Amino acid sequence: MTFVLLCCIIEILRREDTTIPLRRTRTTLPTTAQALAPRLISYETVVQDMEAKHKSSKLQYDARAQGERAQLIVGSWAKPPPNRRGNPWS
Repeated sequence: MTFVLLCCIIEILRREDTTIPLRRTRTTLPTTAQALAPRLISYETVVQDMEAKHKSSKLQYDARAQGERAQLIVGSWAKPPPNRRGNPWS
């Protein structure tokens, strides 16, 4: 569905008589029409950027994550977290 829609949009933009609507800016500064025209971004570039962001986030998380936690055994004692007076389990 989206591929067909994208193909239709590309075909419409290829026609010579079609004008691309320009974006509105919030500023009153003069800008060129070329700077305001929308640009197509390739799908591969977006996927590569998302994968790079995911890898970077994973590396940051893994560098700061704590190691494996000790397994609890049935019947063993568990301590509440320190520095919580009054209601230590909340």
